[in-house]
Amino acid sequence: MRLICSQPSNFYFEWQLLILIQSLRKFEGEVQLDIILIGNPLSSIDKLSAMFPWLKVYYYSDVIVRRRDYIPNNKIYGYICHWEKYPELKDEYFLFLDADCLLLNIPDIPKNEIHYGCDITEYTTVEKEIDDLLAITITDVPIGLCYYGVGYTKELWQQIYDDAYLIYDLGEGHGNRWICEMRSWFSSLHKLGFKTNAHTELICGDGIKFGKNIYHHIQHLVFDKRKFKNNSPWEFIPSYNNDELSSNIYLKAIDNCKNNLIKLI
Repeated sequence: MRLICSQPSNFYFEWQLLILIQSLRKFEGEVQLDIILIGNPLSSIDKLSAMFPWLKVYYYSDVIVRRRDYIPNNKIYGYICHWEKYPELKDEYFLFLDADCLLLNIPDIPKNEIHYGCDITEYTTVEKEIDDLLAITITDVPIGLCYYGVGYTKELWQQIYDDAYLIYDLGEGHGNRWICEMRSWFSSLHKLGFKTNAHTELICGDGIKFGKNIYHHIQHLVFDKRKFKNNSPWEFIPSYNNDELSSNIYLKAIDNCKNNLIKLI
């Protein structure tokens, strides 16, 4: 399975990517991870790319990033750059993950014209004002957090990028602003004629609830990743007291990365 992740090139996303990479080592020979980084090279990621043939890294300049006030859209900018350079990727199936994800098992997802994702109904609502703004009404279950599909183009990524800012600029009163890019991704697929569906194989553990195949660290009850923007979590002393929370999965992944992958760089 081909995985892809796009993020700004900075310390905060670097340690998250290292944890993601460590989670993939047990699937060597079964997965490929393409990392798109916006900004300057990261020596640690480059070293691992030279060690692991299944890990590829691509860099793009952030000089022409239009806006910097909505960080999640920077990853979409990375996809715009990547698909502009490699338009043939339109014919490739990808599992799209963020840096703060873990692959627990390889999802069993059919390869067809449908774009699959995690049901994000609990994180977002389909608001009429947003539908009117984007000139589309969608009745399908909203998907996000991770995606699997084929047919992406530079034009699709540009649509996602532009509409995410339209939603973001509506301001606070329209759901969590951090999900503007997810809402735009979902609606843009429909705008360009794609079908979407939530798939049980892509249910994401999020720090509270569990997912069989993918973990996406978005809850901060036990470990708040936002406190580690300038320092790594390797010295963080985790507590595994509550096995009812899936955040323990990420705490153990931090330890696993610290005790294994970090020694290689």
